[in-house]
Amino acid sequence: MCILVAYECDFEIARRLNLIPAGLTWSSWLELVQDRLLPLCLDRNPSNFAPRYTYGELRLSRINILYRLLPELKLKYFFRGYHYGSRTYQGFLERNFAWLVAGFAYLALVLTAMQVGLATRQLENNAAFNAASYGFTVFSILVPLFAVGVLAAVSLLLTVYHVRATLSHFHKTTVGVKP
Repeated sequence: MCILVAYECDFEIARRLNLIPAGLTWSSWLELVQDRLLPLCLDRNPSNFAPRYTYGELRLSRINILYRLLPELKLKYFFRGYHYGSRTYQGFLERNFAWLVAGFAYLALVLTAMQVGLATRQLENNAAFNAASYGFTVFSILVPLFAVGVLAAVSLLLTVYHVRATLSHFHKTTVGVKP
């Protein structure tokens, strides 16, 4: 708390939110922090902190994974997780297609390098390099198509899920409401 309330504006916000006793003034807060709280904040003794800070906290991405995969949640949070990061489909697509664009750029770079290699005298008759170039070319054609297909399927599944959840919520809230 002593680190969070470092300025008088922070103190006023904390007092408005009833996080600090109403009778406490800024000057008395400074005295309290200097005398009692600051030594505890600077002391790294684990007994001065809540037990949850001993091991650190989970990142939101890890909490989302746990919510999606824990069997006791029975797939209730499989699509949303604990905190759904995308508020719009545009945000979802931008976040998930960014890595795909980076992958396309890398594949284009490698294929260009292989094409240059095949044009040189040292590698044009090399059977192993020709086979590797052929295999990587087929891989470079199929993997992006598969990735786009998977993302399209996920987008379709999310759309169906959201439409069903919206209709379910709409029916729950309109039951018994007379026009």
